[in-house]
Amino acid sequence: MTTSALRHASARGGMMEARFQALAAGLDASPLGCCLFGSDGQPFYLNRAMIRLIGGSEDSLSGSGGADSLAALAAFLDEPLAAVLRAGGTATLDWKGGPSSADGRPRTLRLSLSPVAGGQAGARGALCVASDITPQKETEEALGLLFRQNPVPMWVYDRETLRFLAVNDAAVMAYGWSREEFLRMTILDIREPSEREQVRAAVTAPRQAYQISQNWRHVDAKGSERIVDVLSHLLVFAGRDAVLVTIWDVTDRVRVEEALRESEENHRHAIELSPQIAWVADEKGALITISPRWSRLLAMTEDEVLEMGRLSVVHPDDRAEVLRHWRRSLVSGEPVDLEARFRLADGEYRWFRSRATARRDAAGRIIRWYGMDEDIHDHRLALEALRESEEFARGVVESSVVCIKVLDLSGRLLFMNKAGETLMEIEDSSRLHGKDWLAALPAEMAAKARQAVEAARAGDAGNFTGFCPTVRGRPKWWDVIVSPVRNAAGAVVRLLVVSQDITERRQAEQQIAYLAYHDPLTGLPNRRLFQEDIKRLFAEKQDGQILALYYLDLDHFKGINDVLGHTAGDCLLQQVANRLGAGQGKGCKVYRLGGDEFALLQTGLTTAEEAAGTARHLLALLDEDYNLEGQLVAAGTSIGLALAPEHGETPESLIRNADIALYHAKSGGRGTFRFFERSMEAAARRKQMLKAGLRTALQRGELSLHFQPLVDLRSGRVTCLETLLRWHHPVHGHVSPAEFIPLAEESGLIIRIGEWILRGACAEAAQWPEPVNVAINLSAVQFRDPGLLSTLAETLKLSGLPPGRVELEITESTLLQDDQANIATLEALRGLGVRIALDDFGTGFSSLGYLLRIPFDKIKIDRSFIAGLPGRVESNAVISAVVSMGRSLSLSVTAEGVESAEQLAALRQLGCTEGQGYLFSRPVPAAKVAALLRQPPFA
Repeated sequence: MTTSALRHASARGGMMEARFQALAAGLDASPLGCCLFGSDGQPFYLNRAMIRLIGGSEDSLSGSGGADSLAALAAFLDEPLAAVLRAGGTATLDWKGGPSSADGRPRTLRLSLSPVAGGQAGARGALCVASDITPQKETEEALGLLFRQNPVPMWVYDRETLRFLAVNDAAVMAYGWSREEFLRMTILDIREPSEREQVRAAVTAPRQAYQISQNWRHVDAKGSERIVDVLSHLLVFAGRDAVLVTIWDVTDRVRVEEALRESEENHRHAIELSPQIAWVADEKGALITISPRWSRLLAMTEDEVLEMGRLSVVHPDDRAEVLRHWRRSLVSGEPVDLEARFRLADGEYRWFRSRATARRDAAGRIIRWYGMDEDIHDHRLALEALRESEEFARGVVESSVVCIKVLDLSGRLLFMNKAGETLMEIEDSSRLHGKDWLAALPAEMAAKARQAVEAARAGDAGNFTGFCPTVRGRPKWWDVIVSPVRNAAGAVVRLLVVSQDITERRQAEQQIAYLAYHDPLTGLPNRRLFQEDIKRLFAEKQDGQILALYYLDLDHFKGINDVLGHTAGDCLLQQVANRLGAGQGKGCKVYRLGGDEFALLQTGLTTAEEAAGTARHLLALLDEDYNLEGQLVAAGTSIGLALAPEHGETPESLIRNADIALYHAKSGGRGTFRFFERSMEAAARRKQMLKAGLRTALQRGELSLHFQPLVDLRSGRVTCLETLLRWHHPVHGHVSPAEFIPLAEESGLIIRIGEWILRGACAEAAQWPEPVNVAINLSAVQFRDPGLLSTLAETLKLSGLPPGRVELEITESTLLQDDQANIATLEALRGLGVRIALDDFGTGFSSLGYLLRIPFDKIKIDRSFIAGLPGRVESNAVISAVVSMGRSLSLSVTAEGVESAEQLAALRQLGCTEGQGYLFSRPVPAAKVAALLRQPPFA
């Protein structure tokens, strides 16, 4: 079909008009291919360029398949053409369906569709403009192939979003992410978090079209860091401003460079810090360069050192020898190795060892000397000191008090010092040289010595302790150390054996070990061994067997100890131990737990009655009199008895219950034994509860002071008020002083409570009318308190009470031991101006003679004597004697426990000075004292 034929067909369709004629003329002249389509989607005009592009010639579609190409084109454009005709708009498509180029390569046409308005009838059409883009496509494909198959990692990223747009295979392989993963990432994802802001600023800043960045740090999929150089240039990719990036991994190179720099730096520092001084000299020995350390040692610049040389600082005595060495080496080329003294900046000379070797050229001529100077000053001094020390060591070895031997490696004796000969009682050790040392030792010690020798041969020291008698049979224990002796090369060549005689120490250790489990006074097993034994017996006890624990406590031991002295007390304890040890049969073991407390463990029992029989035997055994330094003394015993498993299924519970039983035996009258009973636990718990409550009773205001009057038996007037302590427990109500005072003494609270009583009583008495005094009891613990005097003086000062109105009552038992310390304390108390009263007189164990030596103002006769009045002759006799003695010593005599008119009449008849008791008044609270004092005199 020709062009005119196409026009004709179109004219029949009503599209040929004057406008078309003008458009066709314009299109024919265009170098681009143009084709007009009617509203029916059929082509009706092709310009000459279009005919050529689809395979026609000039203005004809015939030949070369032009008509076929046109049909193929129309079919390709069917859908996009319909869309343009229907909705308007444009469309651009690439078509590879046309004929091949002249050289046979497939041709690609870029087709652009746009709508064309129709004539008067309003018909519409479309214009298709075609251009041959085959060369451009071939170039793009070649570049794409180059991008994809390049062995160097490459990618394209969007300059705005920084997202990857394309990555090649090398990037995928190098970084470890898949292509799909890359395309979901941005370039920030391959950088360390700390560098991302820096990267964002760098890539968004104005830049050149081509740019190289070095030593960027990337992170791959495994988190490994790599160092890269980056070549990037700007481009438009898929319509977006983008950057093409080419990556060169320079990690290894950078690491090598860093290692090289570090090595050079290390080498520089090593030279700088090395104690040796490196230097280079020319063929004549003139310095070219030297370590900076030498300049510092001389306090000169490097130029000054090089100009001066080194010979000028050599010691005058060494200079000739240095010159001789250098002249010989400069001629012969032999290495230099000499020692000389050099003068440093402080003017002192130090020894240096100077070594140098020559470097030659190809002809064998010396061109450089490389040297090293080493400071050997300390080494030289050490060698001299070593020589001196060797001489000193020889003297030390010979003067040492320990046995020192030298052996060869086979164990034969080479040397023994004089001390060794003396300790081993050997007259001449040289006769033993060459003999096997191990063979002369007892078998057990030889085995230990053999191990020590093997250790020393291997280079370690071996030590052991063993028994070896002297050659004369004297038994001795030795502490032995076998050490290697090395030569200069470090090889073990000898063995040094140092043996110390530890016989005395060993005996002391055995004694210490014995004392750890035994009481030194009695030789009995002590509390530590008792604890171990009772645990063992519980572990070994079988069903049906009874384990009995006897807790023994001597009655009145403290009184005997105080009266007769500690030596007699120790003698008593030893005799008790001897009786207990000798009087027990099989299955019994006796222990001293401390003080006058003993324990006895008995196994093999089957009934409680057997244990009771043992307890009776113990009481009878210990009830007999003791001869203490020629004086017969009776000392009974109380026993607490607990049986396992009935009274305790553990060692701890059995011990606790035996102690509870002992407490009840003592409180029940002493000289007896008691089995543990469950009811005793309540009493023990009450005791612990009261002891705990007593600790806070002062703070809670549970303690109070009561006062009982002392009455002049002649006038009937109150002369003094005795201070008495009361405790009202919030749960248990009134607690007897007889119960809680011992608890206060046991717990040590008596000091604090006593101070509170002292201050409170003086404060109350300061408000009473004169001449009424206040009496205050001092416990034995309080009496011996070093702070008593200062507390009393401070109390008197604060209360304003005259010291003469204070009477301190001290029990006879507190003063049983008539020692100078007690007398000094009493005299110091009287020195403060207070009065001293001896309380409970007649209950102690001493004679009345100590009254002549101890300064008292008053004697209070114990209530046990008053209770016998008026009928008992003995009571009358004792009271009469005490009153007479008091009169002769100018002491006031007070009768305690006066409860009847008959007793009062008898006391007046006997001449007693004062009386105290319920007959006159019961103790009253402090608030009622004023009313008591206002009452008329007692008749």
